[in-house]
Amino acid sequence: MMTFALILAVLPSIIVFIMVYKLDTIEKEPAPLLAKLFIGGVFACLLSMLLGGLGRMGLQSAYSGQNLMLFQFVDSFLLKALSEQACTFLVLLLLTWKDKEYNYTFDAVVYAVTTGLGVTVTGNLIHVFRSSDFKIRVLLLSLVGHVISAVFMGYFYGKAKNSEGSKEIGAVRMFLAVTLLIPCIMFGIYDFCMQIQMPVFYVFLIVYEVVCAILALWEIVYLSGHDSKLTGLADVELSQEETASFKETERW
Repeated sequence: MMTFALILAVLPSIIVFIMVYKLDTIEKEPAPLLAKLFIGGVFACLLSMLLGGLGRMGLQSAYSGQNLMLFQFVDSFLLKALSEQACTFLVLLLLTWKDKEYNYTFDAVVYAVTTGLGVTVTGNLIHVFRSSDFKIRVLLLSLVGHVISAVFMGYFYGKAKNSEGSKEIGAVRMFLAVTLLIPCIMFGIYDFCMQIQMPVFYVFLIVYEVVCAILALWEIVYLSGHDSKLTGLADVELSQEETASFKETERW
């Protein structure tokens, strides 16, 4: 049973990565960069668990025991979702924002999903080894929740980078803020429903994840089909080609 759980904790993430990697049809991202992002996701998961654990200790000391649902809400949205998505976002920003390979719109999705899968695999493995009665649905729902959040993070992260190319500083800041905020809300909803452990919340969670998964799938296929050079980079390449052409003409 343990072997099956370990396979289930890792294999679906590998399948998702292969699917996303194949959708990157114009210019494949280099393996070393993707490996750094995945490892960064591992560290993001561990760091967020540490931060969340410390925050939970403080929350428990202040908790009066009167409103369990409020405690779980704060735990889900602030201590888990915010800490995890903030760490994921930080890895994404530090490793890719200035990287020369980040030159197409779909790259942002590949980077975010790869980092998110590092978080997912690490979290799932910890769940399997730490819990004697691990639940398969937790592993699968965790994967879906992380991938959905990562796709939307990648979408807005790409918007932010595009805005940088068009010199819209205000838009860059706005999209970077949304890059963190939207995944926090989406993952917070997932974790809150998992914590409540009531049938009505499980039903809502299934419907919510199905709808979000459909939207994420549509979005990732659309972005793959409309992949293009980031704003500003196409002009730079054209300028370089024109300069080369001018030099060639001048030589003749």
